[in-house]
Amino acid sequence: MIVTGSRDSFGYVLQCYEEKTGVTLLYKPAFGQLMTTLRYVEDGYGV
Repeated sequence: MIVTGSRDSFGYVLQCYEEKTGVTLLYKPAFGQLMTTLRYVEDGYGV
């Protein structure tokens, strides 16, 4: 799964989840802006 940074809505939701549950998710930091990430998903590189 491609995860956006915490300044984008999905990244923010994941950050809140981690804080509320104490569960730490393992993922790589965002590599671009939201539209770049969406383009990668559209091209079939992630979910």
